[in-house]
Amino acid sequence: MRRIFRIFVLLLCLGLVTTAVSAQNAATDVSSIITVTSDGRCQVMSTVWIHLDNPANNLTYPLPTTATNVSVNGTSVRTYASPVDPDVILADMSSLNGISGDYQLSFSYILPEVLRTERNEETKQSYLVMEIPLLCGFEYPVERLDFTVTLPQPITGRPTFHSGYYQENIRLHT
Repeated sequence: MRRIFRIFVLLLCLGLVTTAVSAQNAATDVSSIITVTSDGRCQVMSTVWIHLDNPANNLTYPLPTTATNVSVNGTSVRTYASPVDPDVILADMSSLNGISGDYQLSFSYILPEVLRTERNEETKQSYLVMEIPLLCGFEYPVERLDFTVTLPQPITGRPTFHSGYYQENIRLHT
């Protein structure tokens, strides 16, 4: 019985030693700089450090449907509607097909009308609401996300921030 147990342990150890280890496709770091203009538009410049295990084909990057003037690494790219998510357009990055490893990609685009005024009917006060959809429809896990928002004028009150992604981990710096 001991001999069978030893053989089993030996086979288990050999199996563990010969098993291939692979990392998952992931965005290791995402950094976005968002500049809001007085007319409510915003320029988004994002840098994404991405790790791809295997050569990737049909690479796309999801963007909000209202994004215009889309460029990747300084070159204008074609966008098209997502067949899966109606709230997303996809930036065509087929020129990068076949790549694997670690890469830095820079995206730039404009979003119109990210600011709107809403009125609280109970208090009769109006307030500004700003919605900036970041990483909508993004398929890879994001290990770290930093973003900076520059507004056309100083903030006079204490803003609140809401996210659908781990709200408890948000740190607000004003």
